[in-house]
Amino acid sequence: MNRSMASLYSDPKWSSNMEDAVSKLSGSGVELKQALAWVGEKTKEENFSLTDIWGVLTTAGVMKQMNERQLSHEVDRDVTNPYPIYCAVEKHSFSNGPFKGKWFEVSPHEAGFTELGLFVETSLLGSKFKSGKLLEKKPEMDIIQFQGIFGSALANEETVKKKLHAIGNIDAATEKYLHARKVFNNLICLFRSTIEDPIALSDLDQLQKILQDKCSCNDSVELRSKCPKEKESLLQQLNRDLLVAVQTWSQGLEDGGFKSHVSFITEHLIPLIIKWEWGTINNFLYQYQDSSVPPYLQSKEQFHLMDAGLLINVPYPSFLGDKRDIDLIIAPEYSAGNMFEVIKDK
Repeated sequence: MNRSMASLYSDPKWSSNMEDAVSKLSGSGVELKQALAWVGEKTKEENFSLTDIWGVLTTAGVMKQMNERQLSHEVDRDVTNPYPIYCAVEKHSFSNGPFKGKWFEVSPHEAGFTELGLFVETSLLGSKFKSGKLLEKKPEMDIIQFQGIFGSALANEETVKKKLHAIGNIDAATEKYLHARKVFNNLICLFRSTIEDPIALSDLDQLQKILQDKCSCNDSVELRSKCPKEKESLLQQLNRDLLVAVQTWSQGLEDGGFKSHVSFITEHLIPLIIKWEWGTINNFLYQYQDSSVPPYLQSKEQFHLMDAGLLINVPYPSFLGDKRDIDLIIAPEYSAGNMFEVIKDK
């Protein structure tokens, strides 16, 4: 839902122009060359991660637009549109709670931790801070990057554990390996949505077949039979095998734009999948002296944001409390989970 709303707000008068929004979604979409140009710029940034890849592919392939505007520019928005507030969760707190600091919200004016009541100007989110002082201003994040965060349920391995094609129980290392392969396949599917050339689509079919052959149930069976040291060595070898297989496939493509695009994507994508880094943000609370800040947030130079739907599909906690002064929340809920889940359990 966050991602859809971010797309709608690309039109300052969207609430009175819904026909145009529908037209964009049913249109031809974004050329791959344009999407890769954006990726090329982001690879120069120190916190480039899988979230950036996910954001540009979902924006180009699903939303069918490259929305490079900055959220802070919506401060002077058309007041006929509702005030936009987007939500995410902080990965460490989500995975290792119960800590305050799970909920993270972003609006045109400020971004920060809902439960802690600590925020920074949205234009400064991602800049470097220490002890509450700005050390280095970084370029403001754009909507494509935020959409990568707001739709990054895949960033959390536990979320898709049940969907892995493995037999029986698997340990954390094996799970991460299989999950990474699944994410790679999902990214290929998004990549396909930006392509119309039938030859290129056939080439991608071949790549997905290679991936399927390289990620079989036999891998998980063999991994479970190994001791931890042997397992680590085997996982490293399996990842190397994948890299070689993709490079061989890429080199066999016909010379041209598609081959160069594929080479660019695989060069940056596979190392990120192996590293498994999502939603990396410079921490504006680094060494910030306040008793309300959890130690892990004070001690880390970076934190990691993920899709708030991992915690609650409609993430309305940011709208609770005296700050918002809201009497009624209408929350359309279309998830497969329990739509009446009690907020206090979260």
